[in-house]
Amino acid sequence: MKKPRLLAPAAQQLLLLFEIVAAASDCGDGSATTTITIANSGDASSLASACATIEASVSIGAGAGGDIELDGVQVIRGELQVESCSALGCDEETTTRISSSTLELVDGDVNIANLSGLQNLSFPALGEVKGQFSVHDLDSLDTLNLSALSSVGNLTISNVRQLYYLKLGIAQANKVSVTGNKQLVLQLDGTTTSDDTNSGLVSYLDISRIGELRWGASNGGIVVGNLAVHDTGITELPLLFSSVQSLDVWNNEDLTEVLFPADENAQTRLFSQLKQISIGNNEKFNMTTIRSVEWNSTDMLSWVWPSENLDSVVLDGIIHIAFFQPLIDTHQYTTPKNAESSGSRVVKNFNITSSASTFHCEPIDELRRHGVFPGNYSCNGDHVDIPNSGGIRGGGRSMMIHLMTVAAAGLHVLL
Repeated sequence: MKKPRLLAPAAQQLLLLFEIVAAASDCGDGSATTTITIANSGDASSLASACATIEASVSIGAGAGGDIELDGVQVIRGELQVESCSALGCDEETTTRISSSTLELVDGDVNIANLSGLQNLSFPALGEVKGQFSVHDLDSLDTLNLSALSSVGNLTISNVRQLYYLKLGIAQANKVSVTGNKQLVLQLDGTTTSDDTNSGLVSYLDISRIGELRWGASNGGIVVGNLAVHDTGITELPLLFSSVQSLDVWNNEDLTEVLFPADENAQTRLFSQLKQISIGNNEKFNMTTIRSVEWNSTDMLSWVWPSENLDSVVLDGIIHIAFFQPLIDTHQYTTPKNAESSGSRVVKNFNITSSASTFHCEPIDELRRHGVFPGNYSCNGDHVDIPNSGGIRGGGRSMMIHLMTVAAAGLHVLL
């Protein structure tokens, strides 16, 4: 019996080189136009076992079916896309799970949408997506694990109506939008560096049309530019962000509280960048005497007037004069005077509309006369001049005061 011939060392090296080249080809060639298509779960397993780094985009076919697991893949240099039957006209979508316990980085976009059968989307190690990450219109999705995601270009999660809980700890993003599911409980976990300083900025955070906002153990580690909270089922809105530049809270029919940290250091951080407050049409939000509140074992206050200047304040709703008492006390006015206050001001726009029957504008008008609100000013639709303002528009109560002054002067002359 003949013994099998052994390849010469040179031939063995050539074969090994061929296998390496073939494997590299299977993992992509680094071209921006190269796409590796996964047609079934077997394709996914083969790709994951061969490629820790995929030098291409990955497309999961609409008819892939079953579980698509990419355990072993750590980096995708291109995009990760999932085709849908709604786009391709196929009969049925049978993919129920897409996951990778090892994927850490996607250089391009991630788009997973319009899959009626997808129930589980899990990337627990995914820390960064450099492009846009879009998860939307997934009617059956009830599990979404992005717990490690800390940096993303834009993140959009919308219209996932079966999803009841989502945990996010994003520290760096242009925009994060989690909307369109009033049953969703969103938990935000702060992400801080070792010296407890801010680690990034979410320029725009939109959490409209969700059910509840919770905070994890790492409160206060998220720096937000603009915060939008519209049309939610939220009853209490705890502002445990590290800082916020703009607060926009409208049309939340169940909202009763907007809570600020009682801790002075936390307040200082929160207000360090705050420039705009716009709150209105929240039917149950009663803006009245400021009080202490305990929220999840954290000492909070039902409101805090910032000690730094603001650009704009717009408030519309059930507002009582007691709501402004701390601001009034800070400036300690008893009679009008021309000198500007040395305390904090709202410098560009101050607009108050109260539906409370007992509310009256005179104490707020007094702050206006002292220069606390030097820009555009309106209280229940009326405007008040600043004395010696040189042309700041007036009307309403200010016009009445002016006419009374003129009449009194005329009477003095006659006497």
